[in-house]
Amino acid sequence: MISFRNALVTGGGSGIGKAIAEALAGEGVDVTICGRRLDALEAVAGANPRIHAQVADVTDENSVAELYETAQAARGAFDIVIANAGMAASAPAGKTSLALWQQTMDVNLTGAFLSVRPAVDAMRKAGGGRIVFIASIAGLKGAPYISAYVASKHGV
Repeated sequence: MISFRNALVTGGGSGIGKAIAEALAGEGVDVTICGRRLDALEAVAGANPRIHAQVADVTDENSVAELYETAQAARGAFDIVIANAGMAASAPAGKTSLALWQQTMDVNLTGAFLSVRPAVDAMRKAGGGRIVFIASIAGLKGAPYISAYVASKHGV
């Protein structure tokens, strides 16, 4: 049986990520939360000694590598990774710029991939672990003004 002791929650400074981090910490798991806004991360981490804040950009492979290196040196390998970081912007499909489309894919889809990839080998060697991707109902049913978001969450 795997004993879960160390988790990573991307986008852990607010919303669903914050709630997941707090729930895991409440179950005795050490949780590293990451995001781009240090103040939000520190506010969450300051409320629970099991939650640890680290700035990281999930769209940047080097930033994710540094996140893993720093957090795992302090607390060991992650046996739970929650790919939660995401963004949403709205524009009519015909007016969605390529830059907005690409940014949404980078954060929501590529960011999810980059967030979990470094954990796979360690989990395999440890005999297991948990990887969870947070998607959206929008990935199942489209809606006006969020074509990039819908496509990215469908991909997740």
